[in-house]
Amino acid sequence: MIKRKILSLLLLAALSFSSCGVPNYFDYTTDVSFKTQNISQADGRAAIYLDPSILDRISSGELTPIPTTPKIYLLYSISGSADSSSSSLISAFNSAYRGSINSYPSDYDDFITRNIAPSAGADTVQYALYPFQYNDETGMETQLNLSAIISSFSADGNYEISVTRTSLSNGEFVLTLEAPGYDPINLYRYNGKAFQTGITNYETDSDDEFNEYSGDASASSIVSPQIKVYLASSVGFRSYTNFMYAQMIEIASFSI
Repeated sequence: MIKRKILSLLLLAALSFSSCGVPNYFDYTTDVSFKTQNISQADGRAAIYLDPSILDRISSGELTPIPTTPKIYLLYSISGSADSSSSSLISAFNSAYRGSINSYPSDYDDFITRNIAPSAGADTVQYALYPFQYNDETGMETQLNLSAIISSFSADGNYEISVTRTSLSNGEFVLTLEAPGYDPINLYRYNGKAFQTGITNYETDSDDEFNEYSGDASASSIVSPQIKVYLASSVGFRSYTNFMYAQMIEIASFSI
C-alpha cells in the first residue's frame, strides 16, 4: 500500500512538472543560415539572408515568425575612415544584444560606446552607436524600429535594402532607406537633426554626438570623418524560446 502511494505521488509530480511547460527550442543547425551580407557597400546595398528552407516552412504554416521579427537593427556612428571604432562598436553590439530579441534599447543613452584613439598617439574619443530618427505618417519624430517583411524575401532568401544620401537645402542631407514593403524612409540623426558636412556639426550642442559622449579629445581630431551605417537582425518563432541572430556588419559610409 505504501509503495502504491509512493508511486502515485511520483506520477503526480511528473505530471505536474510537465504541465509547467518545458522550454521549446527551435532546432536549427549550421546548415540553416541567417545572416546580414553586403551586396555593394559603395552603393549602400545590403541584405538580410534567411535560408529558403525556413521560408518554405513559414509559407507552409509550419513556422510562424514573432510579428516584430525579423528585426532590423539599423544604426549609425560618426567615425574616422580608418580608425578601429567600427570593428570595436560592431563587436560590442554583437556581444551585448545577441541574447534577446527584446533587448534593443529604446533610448540612445543605452547604446554602445567605446573609447578609441582616432590616430596613433592621439587622445581617445568616445564613439557611440546611435539609432536613426524619422518622421512617421503623423509627422512625429520616431526612432526607427522596423521589421523585415517575410513575404518580401526573395525566393533565394534575400531581403535587400539600400541606404543612400539625399540632399536637402542649406547643405544638409538625410540618409534614405529603401526596404521591400516600405515606402522610402528619410533617416535623421538620433536628435532629429539633418546630417551636415563638417565634424564640428556633431559636437556643438548638448544633444550632439560628441557632447554627451566626449572623451579626452575633441571630435575634430577624427581623421576623415564619416557616417557609418550598420545592419544586424534577429528572428524568432512562436512557441519557441530561442531565435536566430544575424550579426552586425557595416553596410555603408558617407563622408562628412
